[in-house]
Amino acid sequence: MHYNSKRVIFKIVLSGLFLALAIVSDFVGSFLAFNSFLKFNFSLVFSLAAFRFLGFGWGLIVLGGIFSIGPSYSALGYEPAGLLGHAMLIISQFSFILFYLLFFKIFSKEFNQQNSIKKEIYTNLVAFSIATVLASIVLTLINIFIATPLFFFLFKYLPDASFLSLYKTYDANFKPFFFFIPNYFLGASVVFMSFNLANYLINSIFLFSIFTTINRSNFKHYFTN
Repeated sequence: MHYNSKRVIFKIVLSGLFLALAIVSDFVGSFLAFNSFLKFNFSLVFSLAAFRFLGFGWGLIVLGGIFSIGPSYSALGYEPAGLLGHAMLIISQFSFILFYLLFFKIFSKEFNQQNSIKKEIYTNLVAFSIATVLASIVLTLINIFIATPLFFFLFKYLPDASFLSLYKTYDANFKPFFFFIPNYFLGASVVFMSFNLANYLINSIFLFSIFTTINRSNFKHYFTN
């Protein structure tokens, strides 16, 4: 009982630390623009670490904290557009995390004959690579058909949140947002896919380095016992 209480306290403290670091990195990322409406974000590093080291429930708490607190320091605050932006942030992170955890579990069995350090390295390389590609595709589709029309509607650039309204008026009103690429599907695909791949790749590099370091050090003991 005493041991379990210490573990719970440890997880509460560590989840609070992960949330605080995620909030700081989210705030810093708000200044790292990709284009006029996309910004790099590195809070995924700490939310995924919470899922990996503390458990699924604790990871959800960290994501919930990011969504609840994040709008308080954003330019749009708790307005609908601000909430939508942070909802998309949570969706982007949760998609990546689910793909990562799934393929990490699958390939952990494939590399089971390797020693623990090599197993961690190989499994993470594969899981991060697959998660980066699949999550980028999922998020790009959501952005093209749902999130972007809704954003432009909330900013009163569209009469409704319909994808068709955006598609029909793309050349006249929205081409500059997508580097003047003369087709909404192509323009949005290029912008969102390249951004998502870059953002996930940067986060994956940080996460891979952190996980490998922890696996090679004595810190691993605190997360597994």
